[in-house]
Amino acid sequence: MMCRRLLRVGTTTVYIHTATLLFALYWGLVGKGMLLVISMLSICLHEAAHAVVSALWGAPPQELELTPLGMLMRLEDDTKLSPGKRLTVLLAGPAMSLLLCGTAIVLTKWHLLPVNVGRICFACNLLYACLNLLPALPLDGGRILSLLLGLRLKNGTIRKIMRIIGSLLGISLIGLNVWFSMHDGGWNLSMSIAGCFLIYAASAGTTTAAMAELRQLMDRKIRFEKKQHAKCYWVAVDAQLPVGAVIRLLAPGRYTMFLLVEPGSYRVLGQADESMVFNAYWADPTQACKVLISMEKPCAD
Repeated sequence: MMCRRLLRVGTTTVYIHTATLLFALYWGLVGKGMLLVISMLSICLHEAAHAVVSALWGAPPQELELTPLGMLMRLEDDTKLSPGKRLTVLLAGPAMSLLLCGTAIVLTKWHLLPVNVGRICFACNLLYACLNLLPALPLDGGRILSLLLGLRLKNGTIRKIMRIIGSLLGISLIGLNVWFSMHDGGWNLSMSIAGCFLIYAASAGTTTAAMAELRQLMDRKIRFEKKQHAKCYWVAVDAQLPVGAVIRLLAPGRYTMFLLVEPGSYRVLGQADESMVFNAYWADPTQACKVLISMEKPCAD
């Protein structure tokens, strides 16, 4: 309800949050229009770099959402990319911000950009690159650190480490904001807001793997409910397999239908859609897929 669709590029849908328009109106009224335009353009190019590299690796983002705090990129399933490819996707954003810093310097020296515009462009992109490289979720630096830790440690240990790092960074930002405000006079809550966000993100990132998976499945269900048309993908599965194993076969970006086959003879026993599989999974992920046969009339042999 709070988002409006802007356009669609290939398989990627671009949305804008209603609050972004109100945010732009406010900054325009207080005379910060130039800063707003440069900041939002820099953020969009930063996220576009992530999206382009991800698409080059065969995993284009499903959605891009422009918000007052930046642009959010949602992938259907980034785990299908190898760690090396995921690392290049994560580094693409900061690399774009640094490239924009260099571009601002060059264009200013060539007198193609006014000095004040070049300074704002340089400062915005340098700040955005540095902030995004902080080792805290959901920033690029935190995701890079999580990816590297995942090569050696278990998910539970990684979540604990990221929670501690994110909380400490958040508290540090709030402390620095208070110190600068007392030292220089006046109050600027920007660093405190960022610190509170990192603390919240750190606590939210400690949810169990089961809850995270449930949230992903619900997000997938909501996305397909919003679409008027969706590509369908059929997959045959052994009726004796547990539902928890079959849920891993959901095709990214496509609504998945399942044919339940009898082991050995490979005779088709029935069919099931995603909703049936979700219901069985939430009831008991260890039960065999043959339970889905009772939910739907069997297919003809």
